[in-house]
Amino acid sequence: MREIDTSVNLPRKFVFYLTLVAIVTVIGPFGTYNALSLWDRFAFWLVDFSAVAVFAHIGVYTAFSVNLFNKLSGTTRLCIGGVLGAIPSTAAVMFIYKVFTPEAAATLIYPKVYLEIAVISAPMLLTEFVVIPAVVQKTKGAAEEVAEPVDETPPMEPAAPLAKQPELPSALKDRLPPEMHSARICSISMQDHYAHITTDRGNAMLLMRMGDLVDLLNGVDGIQIHRSHWVATAEIEKIEKNGRKHHVHLRDGRVLPVSSNRLDQARARIERAQKTV
Repeated sequence: MREIDTSVNLPRKFVFYLTLVAIVTVIGPFGTYNALSLWDRFAFWLVDFSAVAVFAHIGVYTAFSVNLFNKLSGTTRLCIGGVLGAIPSTAAVMFIYKVFTPEAAATLIYPKVYLEIAVISAPMLLTEFVVIPAVVQKTKGAAEEVAEPVDETPPMEPAAPLAKQPELPSALKDRLPPEMHSARICSISMQDHYAHITTDRGNAMLLMRMGDLVDLLNGVDGIQIHRSHWVATAEIEKIEKNGRKHHVHLRDGRVLPVSSNRLDQARARIERAQKTV
């Protein structure tokens, strides 16, 4: 099972990093404007950003995989990933300088270069993994709102008390911190590559695809209400229509969107659960 989504956002990553390369090629920071010609600068920064990006992503994977960081926020772990990735990135960048500009390479000091890369990596990763996905998600949501057909079905009445929330499957428990092993799952929401898992004993972030998580939840009473959201049936209080869009209201007060193509299935699931109470 793949835990890193290497396909869905590759075009987005390519455009993001190529844009950065184009900007620094024109600006020529760190002495490259005077030391290199335009095309040499482009080649230099293309190789430079490729190396930094690879090691930064390895650092991010490490930060989201090691249990030591599970209690930290996703943003903090992104920054930790940048700091970790800067260790090998610094050596790579110094080697790239040696190839392109030997004179400048002779003046480089590892701690100084490391600090520069670590500081630059943090906003770069936050932009890639937080800002851009948020903008894309907002854009997609606006498009769905325009495209979604008008549904005159009245909103469902609040659900009657349902059975207790389902316990975490053992395959998912192994990926969560020990204090959450006896928790009951409430919902899963995707944030780019990362799954935000909400339980009755706290939250956790996993670097996994929604499809893989749904496979792990096989047999658990829940439903994927949106490409980015899965909820336990016992957590659903009601489905409500707001304009052209529908939302699920959860018992903890959160409100999540429901895709139009999953609306009937969500309603049917709640009705079946109410009849079994």
